[in-house]
Amino acid sequence: MADEKKRILKLVESGKLSVDEAIALMEMADNEESKKEKDIWQGDFEESKFQEKKKETASSFNFQTAKGKIFDFVDSTIKKVKEVDLDLNFGHYEEVFHIFQYTDIIPETIDIDIPNGDVELIPWENQEIRIECKAKVYRVDSLEDAKRVFLKEVDVTADKERLEVKVHHKWMKLQTTIYVPTEEYKVTKIRLFNGPIKSNNLHSDQIYAKTANGKIHLTAIQSKKLEVDAANGSIEVEKSSATAMDAETINGAVHVDGYFERVDLQSFNGDIICTNHSEDCEYIELKGTTGNMDVNVMENLAINGNLKTNFGGFNVELEGIQIIEEKKDVLQKTLQFQSIQSKEKRTSIDANTKTGTIKIKKIGNQEVS
Repeated sequence: MADEKKRILKLVESGKLSVDEAIALMEMADNEESKKEKDIWQGDFEESKFQEKKKETASSFNFQTAKGKIFDFVDSTIKKVKEVDLDLNFGHYEEVFHIFQYTDIIPETIDIDIPNGDVELIPWENQEIRIECKAKVYRVDSLEDAKRVFLKEVDVTADKERLEVKVHHKWMKLQTTIYVPTEEYKVTKIRLFNGPIKSNNLHSDQIYAKTANGKIHLTAIQSKKLEVDAANGSIEVEKSSATAMDAETINGAVHVDGYFERVDLQSFNGDIICTNHSEDCEYIELKGTTGNMDVNVMENLAINGNLKTNFGGFNVELEGIQIIEEKKDVLQKTLQFQSIQSKEKRTSIDANTKTGTIKIKKIGNQEVS
């Protein structure tokens, strides 16, 4: 079992296996421990850069049935990934500075896919696209070789349909600041395997921001669908609005503040704070394991709630509610309530955590920032 854990850890550190895949393999190994030893490493793992499929893989992780031993392993694995700065373990590197610039182009979609580095996406008033790159290129013999590799492996496409930035070279860390015209885009996708994502004042019908190892910080975002995933890193969305707000991380806090109609937040190891200023909120769903949950909603909403925790507690600061069911068992506590207001439209809050405390309160108009 110890050897298998080491092999899984090495694959995670080398970037050939995601944290979600490691969890699944560990669960398989535990189930097979009492049986005859089998080779669970059938076939080759495809080299991963953090695929769009992460969402589907992560959703298969059941917060309700998570075992302590898996959590311990995930925690130690994440620590290893975090401590091993990938760009410092590739050896010698050469730095390349380059700027891509396109004038009189306003694309409909934005697609950014970078294995290692960081991305900051900034709308500005200029009617041009500017991409500032600072690259560390590894496993090259000279600066000339580094420039050649950079120009070959960094693929940029800019036209009226799309802005696309893709890096095909895994031995490169790319710091990227992307300036785009202040417009309303149809779809914006930002994907990293290792590195943070940052953006502000971005308007796009659909926004997908995903990184396997890094923080995500979004400010003043306007979107119909905002989906944020960070396997190892905190998520912060502030002063933003979205019809559907979806955020998920395994290791890190989730903090969202803005105007949202539908909210789905998950964190395996971290607190979840949701401050929703919308008077049209339909539901708020929170799932967690070790962290506390704070929900702040507008005072004139009619709230129905379904809360569950194993070892935490409840702090519901709401007036005008009726308790439907309350259980205070040693291993599980539940609280169901509904508003006694006569409003037809109601907001549903569903929160579930293992060890944390769930707090719900209302905020007035004076508290809206």
